[in-house]
Amino acid sequence: MVLFDRQRGPVVESCSSMRITGDMVFTANNMDLPAKLDLKMQTTTVVKQ
Repeated sequence: MVLFDRQRGPVVESCSSMRITGDMVFTANNMDLPAKLDLKMQTTTVVKQ
């Protein structure tokens, strides 16, 4: 989402989110360690006046 102020001109707020899911394998000391990943990242940017 992007909010734009017509009178001020610049973008005044933006929001985004991303989700990454899936299987992973970590390797340490020649041993495979299976894992599941479910990561959600959200960002919000607000321009102060």
